[in-house]
Amino acid sequence: MKRNLLLIAFIHCLLYSNAQIVIESTDIIQTGMTIERVKDTITTVQHGSDGANQTWTFTNVSPHVQINTSSVTPSSTPNSSYNSTANQALTNDSQTWIYMNLTSSNYIAKGVYGNVLGNGNNINVPLNPDQTMMIFPTVYGNNYTDTYQYDITLSGSDVDMAVYQVRNKRNGIINDTIKGWGQLTTPIGIYNSLKGKRVEVYYDSVWTKLTSFAPWVLYSSETGTTFNYYWLSKEGKLPVAEISNSGRLTWTLIPAIPIANFTYNDTGEGTVDFVNQSMNTPTSYSWDFGDGSPFGSVTNPSHQYTNNGTYNVCLIATNASGSDTICQDVVISTITGIKSNTDIDKYIVFPNPNDGIFTIKSNVTINYILIQNIIGETIYAAEINTDKADIDLSKQAKGIYFYLLQDNSNVFTTGKIIIK
Repeated sequence: MKRNLLLIAFIHCLLYSNAQIVIESTDIIQTGMTIERVKDTITTVQHGSDGANQTWTFTNVSPHVQINTSSVTPSSTPNSSYNSTANQALTNDSQTWIYMNLTSSNYIAKGVYGNVLGNGNNINVPLNPDQTMMIFPTVYGNNYTDTYQYDITLSGSDVDMAVYQVRNKRNGIINDTIKGWGQLTTPIGIYNSLKGKRVEVYYDSVWTKLTSFAPWVLYSSETGTTFNYYWLSKEGKLPVAEISNSGRLTWTLIPAIPIANFTYNDTGEGTVDFVNQSMNTPTSYSWDFGDGSPFGSVTNPSHQYTNNGTYNVCLIATNASGSDTICQDVVISTITGIKSNTDIDKYIVFPNPNDGIFTIKSNVTINYILIQNIIGETIYAAEINTDKADIDLSKQAKGIYFYLLQDNSNVFTTGKIIIK
């Protein structure tokens, strides 16, 4: 019968097992979702500090038990009595369901049905009054108190007792407080989280009836207090981590939203190597180099700038849980001209040296020509799409100039022009 006294703990296990943000109802598990979580049944952990801008690190844990929590419609479960009062049914095993009602303002447990005692007998446990599990929006400093009750009568055979009937009653009061916010680290990643504490004080009583005509007799009673700490995140759908009353940690396997970050190294002549330092296992990247060039998608790109200046470079890191963007100003000051390369034999510049009027001819189609002076200023740019270009720079000062040619195979070639 002790198992019956722990009935309401099943609700806590399922819902809470195992930068300052705001949790809305849309951040909670929705119908049709399955959330994978794991639990360490050996290691005990401490919950850490409360307050603003905290860090909590739980990486010295090992997954021993996997818990998959699914949300289905109440009408798809064997019990139809909750169809009008609940819009979700949560289950870990498709044998027992917790009936929940999710609205924009709260998340309420209406009752439990199924193999609650683990003996193969299905029982129904409506909560009256019901139990508030969350209020929305959930923010740092939130606090609420709620009472709940269940009172069920079962046959003795339902609970494996040699009596006619058994009556189990519980009166409970809970207090829930969001006690901190900050960054939580689990074996999966780093989450921006709210830390909550839930305390429950309850009184249980079990009554038995030997025959249909016999009076109810108090069989046992118990008063107790339980508490757990939990962390909520935008991506978690259920608490992203929870420390039970016994000090065991349960954490979600949903990846944390990426944290985008990068550094860069200007290697000279406008060439910049970007080093991607994003965290939480992004699966794709988008780079905006700030100069109007096409976006990049490689992890660690190298980019060629053609002019000195300041460029606002942005990186978007994305995974299944969401995306994060970081932008930094990249200062280019090392361009003195354009470096030559070994493909110059494709092209003939004549005359060279010249008086500013010359021809560039190629054995391939030239798509684009860019000419810069020695301090990196662009003085000529044209799309030509032929194998020959006649160019007039006679109004430019005498000196050394550098050209960049792009052919129809998207190959770039550079070289030097001298105007006397």
